[in-house]
Amino acid sequence: MRTGKWQHWLGKFLRTTFLVLSGTTVAASGNTVFAQIIPDNTLGAESSVVIPNININDLPADHIAGGATRGVNLFHSFLEFNVSNGQRVYFANPTGIENILSRVTGTNPSEIFGTLGVNGGANLFFLNPNGIILGEDATLDIRGSFTATTANSFTFLDGNEFSASNPQGPPLLKINVPIGLQYGQPQPGAIANRGNLAVGQDLTLSAGEVTSTGKLYAPGGEVVVEGVSGNVQVQYLEAQTATLSAKDNLILQESQLGTQENLTLLAEDTVQVRDSAANPFIAAAGGELLIQGNREVDIFALNHPDSGLFSLGDMVLRSANPVGGDAHYWSGSSFRIEQLDGSLGDLFSLYDPIIRSKGDVEFEGYRGTSLHILAGGQVKFDTAIITAPGLGNDTINPTETPILANVTLSDGTPLVINGNAQATLDVRAGMNPAAIDDNSLGTIGADFPHPVNRFFNTLFLQQLEPPDDNTVATSADITIGNVRILAPDGLVLLTNQYQPNPLLPGGDITLTKGDVFGFGISTRSLINSGSVILDSRSDITLEDDIFVSSIATQGKSGDIAFLAQNDITLNPGSRIQTNSFLGEGGNITFKSGDITLGDGTLLISTSRQGNAGDINFLAQNDITLNPDSRLQANSLLGEGGDINFLAQNDITLNPDSRLQADSLLGKGGDITFVNQNNITLNPGSRVQASGSLGGNLTLNSGGTISVNNGRILSSSLADVPGLTAGNIEITADSLTLTDDIRVATTTNGKANAGP
Repeated sequence: MRTGKWQHWLGKFLRTTFLVLSGTTVAASGNTVFAQIIPDNTLGAESSVVIPNININDLPADHIAGGATRGVNLFHSFLEFNVSNGQRVYFANPTGIENILSRVTGTNPSEIFGTLGVNGGANLFFLNPNGIILGEDATLDIRGSFTATTANSFTFLDGNEFSASNPQGPPLLKINVPIGLQYGQPQPGAIANRGNLAVGQDLTLSAGEVTSTGKLYAPGGEVVVEGVSGNVQVQYLEAQTATLSAKDNLILQESQLGTQENLTLLAEDTVQVRDSAANPFIAAAGGELLIQGNREVDIFALNHPDSGLFSLGDMVLRSANPVGGDAHYWSGSSFRIEQLDGSLGDLFSLYDPIIRSKGDVEFEGYRGTSLHILAGGQVKFDTAIITAPGLGNDTINPTETPILANVTLSDGTPLVINGNAQATLDVRAGMNPAAIDDNSLGTIGADFPHPVNRFFNTLFLQQLEPPDDNTVATSADITIGNVRILAPDGLVLLTNQYQPNPLLPGGDITLTKGDVFGFGISTRSLINSGSVILDSRSDITLEDDIFVSSIATQGKSGDIAFLAQNDITLNPGSRIQTNSFLGEGGNITFKSGDITLGDGTLLISTSRQGNAGDINFLAQNDITLNPDSRLQANSLLGEGGDINFLAQNDITLNPDSRLQADSLLGKGGDITFVNQNNITLNPGSRVQASGSLGGNLTLNSGGTISVNNGRILSSSLADVPGLTAGNIEITADSLTLTDDIRVATTTNGKANAGP
């Protein structure tokens, strides 16, 4: 036998924390019904007395009187304690008594199949180390708190105990309320509940294992269910606050759990959540929702349309290992995936999770099918690997959720989100809170979706007070590290322009190096590759050496679009690439205030056999290419893509920066510069469109065009009569050509030069 003392600090009334032992399981029902209450003789002259057929609340009941009074505490001790079906048993509540403590010193579990109550407002503590079984007709009539436990003893602050295994009478000195439980045996008994248990204040079930397939109600207090050595299973609870904790596994099978304030779900091994097609899983907290499985959090709750996890406060999923999160989430504040030390953790899903949060969304990494994030605040994660479309209809798609699926980008371009047809990373930050509660997913009342309203008491829901939406979120920023789309025709959407909250500051989209790959965004496929869209209400920034690529082998490569209300900045070494080997290259589009490419940046839209895509820069201010920047819209056998620069102010190509729209056997693309101020080509810069037919070059400036030791070339590479180089057209208020410059249309052999 383990001799160490282990204490369980009880719920809110008892100022609780838990220290527990490992243990065992006791069956949920016995073969013998002990329909009897037998006091023992451990209290001597203060022994308990059972008085039958007393009228209590206008119905006959057995009344338990006597006991040992110590201050505000009344102690009872029994050899057997059972309540049969239809029987009503009430403890007397003498004046001045606040707590009634009862123990069972015999060897049999207690079976409560009828009504157990207190004839007054005192709290009832019931202890039987052998086990406690509450049948499907079991009820409580307790205005105060109720604690049922299979511990060996109640412990007190002065070191005294009221023990079932060492049954002595309580000391004659006045003692305080019990502060904990001591589990002295290696395999504590179990508690099984199939009844509907309701109390006026707190409700605590503490045992080696606890299985509650009935209902637990404590709307005015806290529900605490703990398994100190084994599993805990709870079907239904409704309380002001609740904590479920298991030494092994916390099993929540088709459970409905609702609290007005915080809801905490803990397991030293695994928290397992399941729903079914017939019955949903619902966890709804009017405050914070914490789910912590020290080894694993395993959630699969997408079988029923009403399933989900809901909180008006923060929602945290915490584990030492990646969290399995196949579910829909609604948070009225922030949403986080954490490791046990509180640092950011990983999420994985085999199906199609939707995260909706009025505050921030943060996690370390994600791996799985399409992921949708609708956030009122900022979104931050390091890695997302999207392996496939969502495997179900309960995702964001045009049929089930048309309002959320039909998106209009900030430049007016329509976009359809279909997470079960495309492998999709859909991140929307800085949203108007009202849009997050959009009724396309059924949200009504108290900022909670419809299933919460249907499964919990109406009065309970009316007492919920949603947080102030204007204080939950502090920024609309999106900061991510690495994204991989591993399926064809995928989509990456990062936006804080969708249904924006105009009161919220920030709104930058930043791609960082990340901790895993140090790469950026990649959509790659043997057939069509996916598209990438960044739509920012402020700046778009790529840190040094970040790649954004869409690469296809046989089909078309996807388009890449950066839209920023302020500026787009690619820091040195960044690379934007949309390539196809056998199909068409995708388009690259930048629209913003300033567009700045750092040293050595590279933008490529190429194809070997098909046509290259276009590269389009539209700037409200300046377009600046810093030294060694490259833009290429090239093809071997098809046509080169067009490169278009449109700016309100200056267009500047710094030393050794180059624009190429070339084709080896096809037509070169056209290159067009149009702006209101100056166009400057610094030493070593080159603008070139060559092919069997050269492309056209157009420079149209409202100010000065300056070419200093630069090149503007349109060339025909074919030795074929009738093929020509393209035209070069330069329009400006003034033109300055200095040092070794070259502006020319050239041919190879029999082809014709352009004008």
